[in-house]
Amino acid sequence: MRFEVEPEALVRDSGRFGEAARALDGVDVSGAIEPVARAFPGGMTAAAIREVGALWSDRLLRVRLGLGSLSAELENAGESYDVVEQVSRRALLGRGDLP
Repeated sequence: MRFEVEPEALVRDSGRFGEAARALDGVDVSGAIEPVARAFPGGMTAAAIREVGALWSDRLLRVRLGLGSLSAELENAGESYDVVEQVSRRALLGRGDLP
């Protein structure tokens, strides 16, 4: 099995994951389902609906954090590949000092 890596594409496209994370910033499941909870004041259904809202809020937070982390990791990977390419080229061509 062989993989081809395009470092520039990794760096360029890594930002899309950050954009996706930012797009989720405005998503508020708890607020969206709160009117349903108010329709059942004091009942078990209201408590369950609020619990579902809290679970979704937690899930969305984890997704946002994961996407942000993935964005940074892909950018770092692309930059690292680029450094390896540069060092290898210099070593093979005998040009310049190696870091």
